[in-house]
Amino acid sequence: MELRLLIPTGSDRDGWSIELALPPCRKCPATLSLDVGGRIQTLNMRGMQNSRRVSAELSVAPYRIISFSGKPDPSFVAGVERVCPGLPALGAAAFALGSGGLRGFPRAIELRCSETFAMLWKKPVDPDFPDELVLSRLRSRHGWSLALMTIPDEPSPECTAWLHSFTGLPIAPPVPSIIPIWPFLTRNSSINVVECVRSGMVLLSAKMVPVGPLDQGPTMQVQGASVKLTAVGVERSPALFALKPDGADFVKVADANNPDLKEFLSFSIRPARSQEHPSVELAFVTPEGVCRVVSLHQRRCAEIAAEARTQGLLLEYLSMPPGASGKLLVNGPSGRSVTTLSSGGDASPHNRYMRLPPPDVLAKLTSVLADPVCYVEIEFGGFGRLHLASSSKCVTTGGVQRKLPPALRSRLLSFMLQLRLAVPNAMHVDDVALVGALAVTRPEPPLIPHYRSLVKEVLACGFELKHFGEGTPP
Repeated sequence: MELRLLIPTGSDRDGWSIELALPPCRKCPATLSLDVGGRIQTLNMRGMQNSRRVSAELSVAPYRIISFSGKPDPSFVAGVERVCPGLPALGAAAFALGSGGLRGFPRAIELRCSETFAMLWKKPVDPDFPDELVLSRLRSRHGWSLALMTIPDEPSPECTAWLHSFTGLPIAPPVPSIIPIWPFLTRNSSINVVECVRSGMVLLSAKMVPVGPLDQGPTMQVQGASVKLTAVGVERSPALFALKPDGADFVKVADANNPDLKEFLSFSIRPARSQEHPSVELAFVTPEGVCRVVSLHQRRCAEIAAEARTQGLLLEYLSMPPGASGKLLVNGPSGRSVTTLSSGGDASPHNRYMRLPPPDVLAKLTSVLADPVCYVEIEFGGFGRLHLASSSKCVTTGGVQRKLPPALRSRLLSFMLQLRLAVPNAMHVDDVALVGALAVTRPEPPLIPHYRSLVKEVLACGFELKHFGEGTPP
């Protein structure tokens, strides 16, 4: 028997549950009694030719097959494990999100860096999660808490020890991979073989490929029928590569230092149409009624979003390629939330090949982009990222007018630019507003030391910050 976690997709994912999966058996005139966590359920074994799934209760006690009646399948009786461990009374049960599907996620036997797991626990009620972990909490049920947790590529020794203590599982290094991220229309036909739609450009992501201490990034080799090329990644991980197939039907992409790490790309999928330059785009309407469409990866997208918020303009829509997926992170008066941004069925008004998100998600995005007290982050991976600062009052000066030294103000603005954080033009001269934007910033883990250094210098100038970006204490 196996315990699995079910998380519905979309807005209903708070309705998560667990279930027991029983192996199949031959059709037989028998029943079995099953303890599913303090509740007894009787199953007719005539209908167990396929794996049977039964809703289970949240319980620390083991789940058990109590008894059989009638004439059960002898091989099933002899071979089935009659006891399935319950949930831990202290610490968390981890479920591997990368190993599941429509029928739920199995319990993990190890935690792997750079991957996401579902953590289910009862005690402690409020664990002290390390700052390095990226969390998305779901609604609690019957005293049990559930959160989706992403482990960084290289967690610190302290984080690794905490994870082992919390789950009792070993922590494994990430698996190197070469993944085609564009075009979206791909399918795995066999091991290391990916069928792609024919496109003028293929984007590949090389993640956690081992590199030398002096290397800038991994070295990838691509080999077609008559040519062999090499390119070095600009980043270490993930390193992005652009491949132009130039009419080739089949190419091999491999790590130059490890030929066993390879992927074969077959351009055999023939769609009715293709899109040459995929992008995620935001559309705003100016007071004059002109629609301004800007790509998320363009730097002026941050400026336009900040200007629209200042002028009280609403987002008309966000469009994306079919199959694209991103996330919307909001930190505001009602707390922190993470919403999936995925392509729906409605076509974009300015491009029939692009898609809009579902109406409820688009309404939320429009609302938070216009709300000046909300910190907003839109993240679409290779398609771009947008941070929009909050103008909430989180800075005091003790009744004395405080000013930042010009050099420190320039460093703050440079830091905001490095984060691609959109700030209204007024913040360039309003030191209190600029420091407030810094206070609610949520930098990525590699930038946290720089962030803390800036905060300390700001505090030394007499500013008092009421709160800091989540997970980034001064």
